[in-house]
Amino acid sequence: MKQGIKKASIAEYIGDKNHSESLRSLRTITLFGKNVATYKFALALALLKVESNQSTMKFADLQESFLKEFLLHYEEVPQQFSSGKPTRITEACDLYIKAGKTHSAFEVLKESTAALWHNYVFDAFHNVGGGTIDDKWWLFEHDSNNKSLVLTDRLLELRESSFEKEIMINEILARWSIVQSAWAYGVSTNLVTHSEAEGLVISSQNGSKRVSLRSALGALLPYQKGRCFYCDALVDKTSQSSEDLFPDVDHFFAHSYISGLKTEGNKRALSINKDGIWNLVIACKACNRGANGKFDSRPPPQFFEKLVKRNMLFIEEHKHAFRSGVLTSLGVESSMQMQKKMHDLWNGFEIRKVWVPKGI
Repeated sequence: MKQGIKKASIAEYIGDKNHSESLRSLRTITLFGKNVATYKFALALALLKVESNQSTMKFADLQESFLKEFLLHYEEVPQQFSSGKPTRITEACDLYIKAGKTHSAFEVLKESTAALWHNYVFDAFHNVGGGTIDDKWWLFEHDSNNKSLVLTDRLLELRESSFEKEIMINEILARWSIVQSAWAYGVSTNLVTHSEAEGLVISSQNGSKRVSLRSALGALLPYQKGRCFYCDALVDKTSQSSEDLFPDVDHFFAHSYISGLKTEGNKRALSINKDGIWNLVIACKACNRGANGKFDSRPPPQFFEKLVKRNMLFIEEHKHAFRSGVLTSLGVESSMQMQKKMHDLWNGFEIRKVWVPKGI
């Protein structure tokens, strides 16, 4: 008998009606599904991109798209597995690349991986939070007898909406970048921070290795269901930076506040990286820096609690970059220590001028 999601924070995430019915399943799987390889991301992209009007997809119809998605990442970052060791699939991919990536070489790749590429990934696709998402959230049923996947209404609706499909493709690519970077640059020493010039950056603690994750938007917005952290408006990534719904990266605890604590020699701030992922949210331009924007003020207490819950979601990850980044940039080792450290910071932040988002 299949078990539901065991982790309460993830169960609450999938049940939140702030993201549409068709987005909730794949968002939850993308963010919180356990990854020992990046097959899940390649399959998710194939399921969205393969052109078909049928509710059933044959394995053979998915394989070509799956391999092409996997190869795009594998050629750029070979660490597509948590173990970092070669597999029969990566060895077949190496032969394809060595052969010059010709059409005939791709046919050989397809033939040599036909019985391998979908091993485990179909049956593990819906595993999330130490269990399996409820059947009502499933995107497909695995029909092994007919070598096909039967798509559910949730996936069919997502495929039919070009707007929501594009949202999920971007979110999957952003998440994939995080996971492969975590493996490539060493999970135990990863630190995710924000740079004005580079956006999100993942680096080792000593700074010897550093790679840009490009935009913070694709990485952070799924946790906020595409909405402003404060006013809950749907932000618009296609808008101009001067428009109210333009998505900004906001530091919840103001730079000036944490810098002031460091200057005073406050012990709770000395080990904190104020640009760390723990302190970053996406806010609409109107809330962040508009005429009545937040700037260095503090929001009401419910938004602090929202930030703590968001960071708990990061810690629920399977040792990928955000989990390590939150703990490392706060100078703590556990979720309990994280919450205590954040509450200590909040106690000092509370004395600041209060800013209230529009509509609250």
